[in-house]
Amino acid sequence: MPKKYTKAELTVFKNTVAALAAAVIKQWKLDGCPEQDKEIIKAWEAVLQEAQNVD
Repeated sequence: MPKKYTKAELTVFKNTVAALAAAVIKQWKLDGCPEQDKEIIKAWEAVLQEAQNVD
């Protein structure tokens, strides 16, 4: 029997860098915004901002 995929799993992204950065930030928030990762998230936010300016 074939595996059933969710709509999110089947999503195709035009801007994969922005999608990855957004997913990392979203997961950090779901994890409760751990303080030790705050500097890393700032870097991902910069990547997201830059990737969104490319489109």
